[in-house]
Amino acid sequence: VLFAGALSAQEAQQPGFSDFWKNFQSAVVKDDRESVANMTVLPFYWGASLDRGGFLKAYPKVFDAKVRECFRQGKPIKDGPFQNLFCGRLMYRFGADSGIWHLLEVADND
Repeated sequence: VLFAGALSAQEAQQPGFSDFWKNFQSAVVKDDRESVANMTVLPFYWGASLDRGGFLKAYPKVFDAKVRECFRQGKPIKDGPFQNLFCGRLMYRFGADSGIWHLLEVADND
């Protein structure tokens, strides 16, 4: 219940994020690569600029078992106009363009 309340407060400041998060989180946990790709800004940078095919090929490294578990349990943190999820040494950053949320990048958590 506390988690739902936290999302409701975020929703007031960042419309659409809670619905996006539920869908993205579910897709990652289920290892639904196509759905995750649909909710990711492409080209995607992972050592190189990747188109959709490259993203799908890199997916097992971007979303390995530990990261999928982090997505199952983790809660994004608001950072200005963004939402970030920290999974070990990586930060998954989400943002909205014209009200539509996407995964923007994965970066080192420094």
